[in-house]
Amino acid sequence: MKKFFILILVLFSTLSCAQNTPAEDSPAFNPENVLIDVRSPQEFEAGHIKNAVNIPLEKLTADIKNNVTDKEKTIVLYCRTGRRSAIAENLLKEMGYKSVINAGTHEDLKALEDKGN
Repeated sequence: MKKFFILILVLFSTLSCAQNTPAEDSPAFNPENVLIDVRSPQEFEAGHIKNAVNIPLEKLTADIKNNVTDKEKTIVLYCRTGRRSAIAENLLKEMGYKSVINAGTHEDLKALEDKGN
């Protein structure tokens, strides 16, 4: 059953990645939102979006409660390719978080961030 659930998450995340392309008015840059980088600590240290919090995907369900206590708060996720952030989006929605956005890739957001400066 667990393997089936993971397969469904991966298939759904593949579909979600294509639909979640950041725009210039990306919610990632809204200071009211919580921006979470679900990449590894090593990837995060190599470069990340300003004001992002690093919670690796494999630690997300355990650590999210320490970082976001209000389940109504908008959470914006990103990673290297958009796959992990899509999986994270599904996990957080299953945990009851109401407003979760997959902003896509670090590279796309970084380009937007650089463009805004």
